[in-house]
Amino acid sequence: MPCESTPSTDIFSLVSIFYVIMTGHWLFMDGSPDWKSAKQRLEYMDRVKTSFEQGDFPDVSDLGGGDVIKGCWEHQYSTAEEVLQAIRLGRVAAGV
Repeated sequence: MPCESTPSTDIFSLVSIFYVIMTGHWLFMDGSPDWKSAKQRLEYMDRVKTSFEQGDFPDVSDLGGGDVIKGCWEHQYSTAEEVLQAIRLGRVAAGV
């Protein structure tokens, strides 16, 4: 992903943060990072970037709203309003 702020990159980043909050761990990790060096941090960031570029995302099928998170990672939504509509539709379908 490019390092510029666009609605698409902002949505992608925001749901990545939601993922961390909902699961209690960082993407592709079992917990919080315990880097011993800047090199380890950069290696992790490179691994995540490569995974995302290849369309490899964490499994979110068991998370509430996981389909929306996956859709955001796959750039299915162009605006935050579209994301909110998808969340609302999911809540209605779930009877919430």
